[in-house]
Amino acid sequence: MSVAKFGKKMTFGNVKGLFFIISLSFLVNFLKSCPLSGQDVEPQPYDIIISEIMADPSPARSLPELEYIELFNRSSQAINLLNWSVIMGNHEIFLPELFIKPGEYIVITDFLIDSTAHFNCKTICIEMPYITNTGQVISVMSPEKSVIHSVNFSDEWYKDPDKDEGGWSIEIIDPDNPCGGKKNWHASVDSDGGTPGEKNSVYMPNPDLLSPILLNASLISDTLVLLHFNESLYYPGLNLCSLYSVNNGFYHPDSVIPIEPGFRDILLQYNAKFKRGTIYTVTMREDFRDCAGNEPADNMFVPFSYSGIAEKSDLVINEVLFKAANNEEFVEVFNRSDKVIELSSLTLSIANESNVIYKTIHLAEYPVSVFPKQYAVVCRSPDDLIARNNKANLRSLLEQPAFFSLPDEGALLVLADNEGNSIDEFSYNKNMHYELISETAGISLERVNSEIPSDNPDNWHSASSVSGFSTPGFFNSQSMSESDENLILMSPEILSPDGDGVDDEIVIQFRFKEPGWTGTVQIYTLNGNKIRTLIANSLLGTTEFLRWDGKDDEGNFAVIGLYLVLGEFFSSVGEIKNFKKVIPVVNK
Repeated sequence: MSVAKFGKKMTFGNVKGLFFIISLSFLVNFLKSCPLSGQDVEPQPYDIIISEIMADPSPARSLPELEYIELFNRSSQAINLLNWSVIMGNHEIFLPELFIKPGEYIVITDFLIDSTAHFNCKTICIEMPYITNTGQVISVMSPEKSVIHSVNFSDEWYKDPDKDEGGWSIEIIDPDNPCGGKKNWHASVDSDGGTPGEKNSVYMPNPDLLSPILLNASLISDTLVLLHFNESLYYPGLNLCSLYSVNNGFYHPDSVIPIEPGFRDILLQYNAKFKRGTIYTVTMREDFRDCAGNEPADNMFVPFSYSGIAEKSDLVINEVLFKAANNEEFVEVFNRSDKVIELSSLTLSIANESNVIYKTIHLAEYPVSVFPKQYAVVCRSPDDLIARNNKANLRSLLEQPAFFSLPDEGALLVLADNEGNSIDEFSYNKNMHYELISETAGISLERVNSEIPSDNPDNWHSASSVSGFSTPGFFNSQSMSESDENLILMSPEILSPDGDGVDDEIVIQFRFKEPGWTGTVQIYTLNGNKIRTLIANSLLGTTEFLRWDGKDDEGNFAVIGLYLVLGEFFSSVGEIKNFKKVIPVVNK
């Protein structure tokens, strides 16, 4: 065990909104031209990672009542930490000469107590700045000032309400997934409260298998385009101009600045100016990967344009999920105008029963635009929302950690601009749900018609069960149908579930002229034996699709023969509609 003591240095603090773009690295690199090819940099990103954080050591268990950060060498070579640094908030801590071997841990803690008696591992004792209990950005920097690893943790990373009040560390689950964020961290399960200098108690394989996605692009000046991704990228090579191209004659940018420390944002600089009234498309080649090594499935492209100013009713509150786990609640906004609207300049507020606003957040913390007839979904955790409803539109989800809880009984939601001018308001309450639903937990309220004012209670309806009881980022399941009649259609005429891509499933489409229909659809043999229930007394949307893949309720394929598809539907006003269709199951 070795011990070193060192001091600290003040640096620039964390910044929000547009200011995060004007970072130190941006000022240094802004005028640099793009390299023609990538350059190997030693050490490599993620050679050293932050693997454990003790942010709140009190009340202590068996460990000393000390904050600490644990580093882990996941590379294949010993690394000297001389002139390396750790940035915590406004402080930069320079590390002394100390070798960390492959697979070895070191602990960084405060020198005010003789920590050598408590941590049975290599320890660096410094004048330790406080680690914010509720979370902050902590970054490991190489001597060349390259970000080697960075985490932006929060108290939600504990995933255990009994441990986020103190005395327990948070540990990385899989060190080979260094950018997994909340999904790859958990409160320690060791009885001591943590495992400083040892293999983490929560260790298990937890790989990132998902491809990176370009979520959106925004114009932040007449020559700068900001790209925003769903996760951290492997940043060497991201500054190659040839990776990016904009149509309408702009082609490759003149310089590229990956934004540290998270590397979820990339700034493109062009010398030519973009024109108002034109919608551009930026395309990114697939020659890059996320920090876990996953490549995109294909070239990615998104539109961008100058944004207009939101006026009254340009944007409307379109869907609200208010009785659910906090991380699954959301408010969806719909752009019913013909303008591209910048969302970071708009706020969402909640008011009490006296209509007094008690909480306000920005729709987005970074520049992002919503295009005409598109959606934006404000939520606390996109990952949790997608886990609840895998149909959620990822590109519409706006992560807002400060998103307020939505009262189950009801509240007033106010969408406004930065000047306080109201764009739309919606006063929801639990009684607006469909009257035949006894338990409304996890069911959103959807707007039926975007042209009808929000204050009309008849313009709201519970989302359909077939849609998963919510449609974040998509066309509302209860949107008013343009048809003036009810239709039930089925195709193809035969079912051949042999996996050849032809007639492998039948699709049943329902289209109702108004919301409020419930239905049951079942599959029977001709002698009356029920083999499959597709839906049972389910609340339907105005347009729905059901699929039958030829399997029964046990998951076995139906034998060759004739089957009867029976459907029975009831409207909220007592109208009844039946459907019966014979379908042959064949083997081609």
